[in-house]
Amino acid sequence: MRARQSSGGSDIPVATGSRGAEPKNRGRNAAPTKADAKTTHTNPYSHFGVPTVINCVGFATRVGGSCPAPAVLDAMRAANESFVEIDDLQEAASKLIARTTDAEAGIVTCGAAAGLTLSF
Repeated sequence: MRARQSSGGSDIPVATGSRGAEPKNRGRNAAPTKADAKTTHTNPYSHFGVPTVINCVGFATRVGGSCPAPAVLDAMRAANESFVEIDDLQEAASKLIARTTDAEAGIVTCGAAAGLTLSF
């Protein structure tokens, strides 16, 4: 649910437990305005006219999942400088997951739904 919280005269969208109303005047499919195109943005969401929210849900895909810690972002940047065979990466990840969890094997998926699909 997306609620509006007033703070010092400005409305801040707040993401809560279930889906709700869209922010006023800027629906989900609203295109950026001409004023948006003239503005230089450092935030990619504001560049495309997507309102940000205060996450009151926790880790949830519908509000962007999570904001990785700086160490995780550093590791992602370092990994982005090379190419690898995805099968080799998955094999190494499987061994690490198995060793860490005391399981037979592990698999990295892009989300919980993908993991559940692969488990059948």
